[in-house]
Amino acid sequence: MLYNISQAVRETLDLNKLLQSIMEIAKNILNAEASSLAIIDNKTNELIFTVAEGEKGRIIKEIRLKMGQGVIGWAAQKGKPLLITDVKKDKRFYKGADDKSGFVTKSILCVPLMVRNNIIGAVEVLNKKDGSSFGPEDIDLLSTLAGEAAVALENARLFSLATTDGLTGANTIRYFRTLYDHEFSRSVRYKRNLSLILSDIDHFKNVNDTYGHQIGDLILKETAGILKNSVRDIDVVGRYGGEEFIVMLPETQKENALVLADRLRKKVEEHVAVDQHGKEYKVTISMGVASFTGKETMEELIKLADTALYKAKETGRNRVCTA
Repeated sequence: MLYNISQAVRETLDLNKLLQSIMEIAKNILNAEASSLAIIDNKTNELIFTVAEGEKGRIIKEIRLKMGQGVIGWAAQKGKPLLITDVKKDKRFYKGADDKSGFVTKSILCVPLMVRNNIIGAVEVLNKKDGSSFGPEDIDLLSTLAGEAAVALENARLFSLATTDGLTGANTIRYFRTLYDHEFSRSVRYKRNLSLILSDIDHFKNVNDTYGHQIGDLILKETAGILKNSVRDIDVVGRYGGEEFIVMLPETQKENALVLADRLRKKVEEHVAVDQHGKEYKVTISMGVASFTGKETMEELIKLADTALYKAKETGRNRVCTA
């Protein structure tokens, strides 16, 4: 089982599914009623429950603990495993989680999550199902599982750094092109629909010149957020460069791509960005749409979207044009 987890950690990019799998295995292999994993939020110095397996797991995920608070907070702060056979006799137990979830905790085993000797969180299992207590061998096993979870988290962090634009959260253009290459080849091989939307925030230079780059960054982040939150899971949003974003729409013909592009345009137009002082800002966006007909190369399809975008900007901006 540990070997299979180790292989999955090195091959799987879906972090949430992987962590859920690890914690489900921790719960089952240690014969526990529940298990959870919490990550340190370095901005607030709080522990956030990322995964919670077992009864009332959803409620647990809504709880935040300060470093040192509760058993899991103690393990994260000290960087040491903690085994408590009877929580009623230990002041470190935080019963607020039980009060909110309705779960009755009797015993806890908790170990820190560590990456290169840096503590990033902790994992815990609660209550042996057979009523017995966790033992030293359980500490070793949970520590091993925690090590695999830590590797998964580190892999995800490094992957995110390599593939995600730090400011907007959109895919970097380099990674976008990797995904685009794969999807374009699939569209050619199986004669499937594929569309692109290339967009440009209107008069963005004026935003930077008038309000400063801090507001410009705010506009970029919120515009990217609108695009990412308004497309399907299979669609890919990339930062094409500067204030330009590109959206790849697999299995999408031109008519549907145009409908989506205009919906995105309207959402950007209606959105109000608010800075830390409460001042409001609004922008518009121009969009060009191109769809694969079976004749274009990868670069030709991008060029067609770029031509359509140029047309949208030349004919008044805040509009969608097609190649």
